[in-house]
Amino acid sequence: MFQIPSQTQVKVLPGCYEKSNLAPRAPAVPILDFSQSMSAHAPELPHVWSRMVAALSRRTTERLQIELACCVFDTHVLLQDYAPLPFYLETPLSFSGGGITSLGAALLTVIDATRRRRQLLADDGIHCRPAICPVVTDGYATDRATLVDALREMHVSQHKREMQFVFLAPDKDCMPQLRSVFHCDPISLDEISFDQLFEALTRSLSTYSCSQIGYEPEPRRLLLEELRGRDTEAE
Repeated sequence: MFQIPSQTQVKVLPGCYEKSNLAPRAPAVPILDFSQSMSAHAPELPHVWSRMVAALSRRTTERLQIELACCVFDTHVLLQDYAPLPFYLETPLSFSGGGITSLGAALLTVIDATRRRRQLLADDGIHCRPAICPVVTDGYATDRATLVDALREMHVSQHKREMQFVFLAPDKDCMPQLRSVFHCDPISLDEISFDQLFEALTRSLSTYSCSQIGYEPEPRRLLLEELRGRDTEAE
């Protein structure tokens, strides 16, 4: 068990659950660092998010199976909890940014929300694929003790196939820090706009939701191929 320190303000906006929908689910939750270095991207988020929702809502498979949440963090953590795509057609996102980097608290908040969602689905006999969690951050957490707990829970969650994390560095200078913290190879977003990132995420989620259950593609490879125009294997 873990507990987020009381001095970290965490706010969870309620989502939505369609109990009558028995289709298997494909959850996704971007985790976005909006501390001071990333706050310039905050005005772009509602626009790119609404475009992603609209694009995914055009096909029945994606509309029934994909559930989205979104977590942004700086000094505080704000999570829009899981909901089906139609919820976001009516409920736009609005976030601001600035301040220090509560990375550990953000990760724990998302892990807890995802486990709750998976249990809700399991109680109704609904299959849930591992949640895709793209994490955009420079990795310089100011809540290092909480980050230790988050790293432990991430390992457990990935081992149980509850969640799969994909780390994305805002620029190449952040790559060594992210490798050191998360012991993985992050994807650099150098010269990649939020528009391009969310367009690639849209295509990745579409492919993921249509894949055979139990044989889902690896999210990092899927997103990397989309960001590079599907030419990764040829390199």
